[in-house]
Formats: sequence, C-alpha cells, structure tokens
Amino acid sequence: MKRKFLVVIPARMGSKGIKGKNFLDLDGKPVISYSVEHALGFTEWCDILISTNNSDFLDTLKGTLQSKFKANEVETVDEMQFIGEALILHRRPARLAEDETSIMSVLKEIIETLEPLGRRYIGVLLMQPTVPFRSRSDQERILHFLESEAGENSSYVTFKKVTDCHPARMYSRIGTDEFENAEIFPNHQQSRRQDLPELFLRDGCYYFIGRNLILNGTQFLDDPKGFVREFPWNINLDDEPDLILARASVATIKSYLN
Repeated sequence: MKRKFLVVIPARMGSKGIKGKNFLDLDGKPVISYSVEHALGFTEWCDILISTNNSDFLDTLKGTLQSKFKANEVETVDEMQFIGEALILHRRPARLAEDETSIMSVLKEIIETLEPLGRRYIGVLLMQPTVPFRSRSDQERILHFLESEAGENSSYVTFKKVTDCHPARMYSRIGTDEFENAEIFPNHQQSRRQDLPELFLRDGCYYFIGRNLILNGTQFLDDPKGFVREFPWNINLDDEPDLILARASVATIKSYLN
C-alpha cells in the first residue's frame, strides 16, 4: 500500500535551552516517545519516519517496532531502515545534525532520498517531539485535513493564543535600568488583556508542509490554515520551566486519554 503522506519526527541529540530535551524522562519514558506513539495512529494515511542521530534510541525503537508490527525483516538503504510497510528509521548523519542545520534541509534530503525508492509523498506532517502532548481531537482534525484538502502546495499549522506575553506589553532596553515601550501596538500599551488585539503563536505541534514547499525550502506560508490548541496540550519544551510544567501536567493528560 502506497501512503500519500509522510510523518516526520526529528530529534537531534544536541539541543539548546534544555540539554538533551528530546530524550529526557517524562513520566517514565523519553519525551520523543509521546510523539512516536501518537504518530502510529496515522499509519492508514501516512508512512512514519523518525530522524535522529541517537543510535541507541533507534536500536531500541527498532526492536520495539519490529515486535509490535511483527516485522521480521528490516531493509536498509543508506541511512534509512524500513520496518514493514510504513515505518522508517533515519539514522541522521553528522552533517544533518549540526546546530546550524535547518529542519527544511533535513526534510528536503529525506524527500530526495525516498522518491527514487518509489516513495513520493504529497507532503510531510512534521511533529516536533518537544511538543509531547497531542489529543485524539487533534489527530481527528489533522486526519480530516489530510483526507479533504492537503496538497503539494499546502501549509497547515497549529497555534496557541497569545495571552500575558502580548507584544503590546513589550519594552526595549535603552540603558542598564532604562526601558522604553516597543510600540508594536502603540494604542494598546495600557489596555486590559481582554481588550488587546487577538494574536496567535505557532505552538510547534504539527506542521503540514506540501512537497513543493519542502523542495523550495519553505516551512510554512504567510497565511497557513490551521487550528488553535489549548493548555496543557500546547506545552512546548523550550526551557526548564516548560519541562517542570510538562511533568506536572502528565496526570491531567492521562486522564483525558484514558
């Protein structure tokens, strides 16, 4: 069965902000495992590819997936290992795992490696492992988009609403202890939060990127379609307080999923 789309979960060992955040323990399993488990719910429509330079994690994952999907044989082509029909492990080479490496260069090389092997996809559904929590309703909305309108030039993004960190409340430093209003929203410096212009921030959970956008190096359009996700689902592990918040929220997340 040839699937139309490719889910990609990228996870470098090195990371800024929180050291090794993709593989830190979160309630007894690595952070990345939440994204892998969620992605397996897309196998009817998507092939699933995990891209990392963490060989130990890939070796463990390989055994787990072989057992789960009863895949006795693993085909290897260059850095790609194919488990059954839908699962691909990408042992990312060092040149694609530098601090300066863009995710789009990784996706472009993945697409250009797979297409000669007969795996041509309409686009990629990118799932960042640092956004570990995804709900069933999130999955249903993404599947509806894939089934109904996703194309090679499509851009689809998930968001969270900007609240206390609204740019109308931002200042620039002009001296050691001197600040001035950044005047991003000059008429709203003293507005109540509920009166501020409604703004949204990409939450990093899902990016659907059409094939043509990937080949052009474009991660998202200026006017992408998408939907808004709420707390605690939209926790993104950028720094230590986020990790503390995620660990405190696991029980709540489990209660919704069970």
